[in-house]
Amino acid sequence: MKVLGIILVAIPLSCLAAIIKVPENYVGKIDDDFTLECKSNGEQRDMRWFNNKVKMINTPNGVKDEFKNKYEIVKEGGRFDLIVKNPTIEDGGIYRCMDDSEDKEADAILVTEPSYSSKPERIIEKQNVTHTCESLIGSPEDISKYNIKMELQLGGKVVHTETNIEKLSRVTNNQHRLKLVYSRNALFNDKDVKCILSAYNPDFKISTNATVDIKYGPRDMKIEPFSPNSDLYIGDVLNCTVDANPDADIKWKSWIPSKPNVAGRDLVLTRQHVGSNTYECIAENQPSNVVESIKKRIEFTVLDRTRPVQASSSKIATNLFLLSSSLYFAKNLLF
Repeated sequence: MKVLGIILVAIPLSCLAAIIKVPENYVGKIDDDFTLECKSNGEQRDMRWFNNKVKMINTPNGVKDEFKNKYEIVKEGGRFDLIVKNPTIEDGGIYRCMDDSEDKEADAILVTEPSYSSKPERIIEKQNVTHTCESLIGSPEDISKYNIKMELQLGGKVVHTETNIEKLSRVTNNQHRLKLVYSRNALFNDKDVKCILSAYNPDFKISTNATVDIKYGPRDMKIEPFSPNSDLYIGDVLNCTVDANPDADIKWKSWIPSKPNVAGRDLVLTRQHVGSNTYECIAENQPSNVVESIKKRIEFTVLDRTRPVQASSSKIATNLFLLSSSLYFAKNLLF
């Protein structure tokens, strides 16, 4: 009869250690502190953090002296998290959390806020303008899986997107530059510009707003308050406005010689305007070498509140005739 024996072998806990919390990829802006989480069921004193696979950040005694201004390690409840303080472009790359049995990696992608520029510096409507959005990116060499892209918005609408990863040009060992260049003829509402840099998984977005000074002639003239059928009185003010860059010079021209011309947006109605009026609002500016202008003509009558409106003799005669006719027909109906 054979007796089977069981041999128990003591295995050190360090041999069973495993990383149970894996650091996750990170995308963020430079200067914003970030944390990479890591947790092992082994002893924390055996854990290490590496930057770009070769630079060891800590020893069993803690963060190395040369890195204390840059990194901090949090040890709590089995956690062994790495905090990167005031990160720069150079801090982008691959970070590795390692214990005695294995190691896990995470990408850290750091970007600068997009910069914006345009040429030429003085822009006139319908003139060709080149818009440039640009960001630096600190990261591992291969970042294609993050779908990093730059978008250009003009007047609130996306007009161009740069998605081709090949457009990223190497600067140093772990830096890239993403540059979007787009040209088109300037529209007057292109003045509001936004450059948007975004990434996917993890999702990230950062943008820069800018205002472009586009020169254009006067347009969208409005005269308020005015209605062809409304009454106007002494003391009322007609206001003429336009959209223009630079600001337009506005004046009121009277087509009736006895009525005064007025400089400025406001036409204040006085006793001189009592009766019929024909005025033209004229707006002019010079966005380029040529003066541009628009005009609008209106006709109106001004009344004096202090004087009762006198009916004309012909109107009185007409009313009397209508009244007598009504009485005549009423009398015939009764008899």
